[in-house]
Amino acid sequence: SGIHMSDFAIVVPVGHYDPRLATALNSLQMQDVAMNVVLMDASADPRTTEIADKFDELFWERCHGADEGQADAIGKGWEAAPGKYVGWLNADDALLPGALNKVLTAFETEQSTQVVTGQSTIVDSGERFTGFHRSVKPVSPDLLRGNTISQPSCFVRREALQAVGGIDRTLHYTMDWDLWIRLYEAGVSFHHIDAPLSRVLMGAETKTAEFTRKRRSEIWKLVRRNHSRFTALKTTAGFLLEHLKAASPVITPLISRLFPVADDRLYFEASHCETVPLLNLAQDKPESIIIQWQSLTSDAKVEYAVNGITCPVQQAHTEHRISLRQDISMNAVLELEIRCALGKAQLGWLKLQ
Repeated sequence: SGIHMSDFAIVVPVGHYDPRLATALNSLQMQDVAMNVVLMDASADPRTTEIADKFDELFWERCHGADEGQADAIGKGWEAAPGKYVGWLNADDALLPGALNKVLTAFETEQSTQVVTGQSTIVDSGERFTGFHRSVKPVSPDLLRGNTISQPSCFVRREALQAVGGIDRTLHYTMDWDLWIRLYEAGVSFHHIDAPLSRVLMGAETKTAEFTRKRRSEIWKLVRRNHSRFTALKTTAGFLLEHLKAASPVITPLISRLFPVADDRLYFEASHCETVPLLNLAQDKPESIIIQWQSLTSDAKVEYAVNGITCPVQQAHTEHRISLRQDISMNAVLELEIRCALGKAQLGWLKLQ
């Protein structure tokens, strides 16, 4: 099949215990390519070890012990594991089934490609899908003033990584963006897959939601390398909005109204169709999909299909419940097709239940 024993080297850095680690590791185990996974666990928590034990055969190497931070853990992990293409997956994120196969195909179809990027779906702390990663797009000079790449959906050819000096282990918050910028400035070839490859958590407890002085300082310095103080201020303000949204979902609609550029919710108009991949890796298989809507016109009418099959829908005023057939609910990913037949509507969130 052309797959080698060391296609990917994937590092899973763990700074503190997170029960979602099981989903992250499960999502790696489901990938249909050969890879070497390194767990870098600095949590000193026996519950992390307990989860890791269940996936022991997945790992090329496991390291339980202190490190100098996330970037240091990632750098050490990449050094430890062979693999032509490198990436990392945080404990609260997950890859979608088939993601690495798409990435491998992109790398091997065009040998000059040095970095492959993709889209991500976003979930909140309640595992509710809220939209796609709004800022993600094919690489352009915009990368120099805002991070337009979704980290868990980005993979780098090892030679390109080594040519730019690897990951900067002194950074705590922007090590991914800094790496993408150095690759971009080195003139390497980026390839963008316009489909979700991963699921990203945007919640109050994530590092993304922290807005410490150190984080502001790292963002400021990174933008100031190529842009004015004004641009650096605008970028920092943009990250502040993301922080506020992650820290308090209640104010998300307000921020979205005041700053439309920060609105990553899905809007549907007549004949607009969107497919949302929902990761379905929990032990208890879901019986339904709950969808929260806001009709923007009185005649709004929305239709659904799951994995190509139209499912019965119970409709309340702002909530739709799709009953899942058992044979569908066993799938690792549920492709929910949403089609607006009439009017205009806005998706609040949707969740497997």
